[in-house]
Amino acid sequence: MAGMRRHPSKRALREWLTGEVDEKVDLHVSTCDRCSTDLEALASADTDSRLRDALLAVLDPPADLVMRVEAGVVARLESREVLGYVADIFGAGWETTRLLVSDQNPNNTTEGPER
Repeated sequence: MAGMRRHPSKRALREWLTGEVDEKVDLHVSTCDRCSTDLEALASADTDSRLRDALLAVLDPPADLVMRVEAGVVARLESREVLGYVADIFGAGWETTRLLVSDQNPNNTTEGPER
């Protein structure tokens, strides 16, 4: 461990991971199994933290999600109400047409009109 009498601090190891090269830390890490293991753990924790942050950013619902869903539900309900009115109007017209066009025979037979 030429140049370093003690192990580098966690802070120094984190800085080394981010690219801030300190020749003493660099030399120490290349010869010390304990610090190499610590670096692997720090890198894994940093990767996990960055992955977690990235996933949260991607999977976090938009701030206006609740308002958009509520607006969609209201619009859907209103369109169904309008569709119900249209169906009622169409149904009334259909029933009127059926009554007007149907023949006068209550038994609905195919006999023609009497002469």
